[in-house]
Amino acid sequence: MNYLITFPNARSASKASKLCDGHGIVSTVTAVPEDISSECGIALYIRPEEKERFVRLMLQNDIKISIYERN
Repeated sequence: MNYLITFPNARSASKASKLCDGHGIVSTVTAVPEDISSECGIALYIRPEEKERFVRLMLQNDIKISIYERN
């Protein structure tokens, strides 16, 4: 299982991806799947072991996110 992270806009998604890179959090940029409604078409996949660190990093940087469990 991985976590799919969506964002309210492309700028937030881009910033989150760069923050992940800078903090050693493995993430994969992807399109938001059709079954998920989002204002932004860009999402990130992160591994379960990265979730806590990722969420903390997003909170520290005032980036709003939605998290979905995906297989």
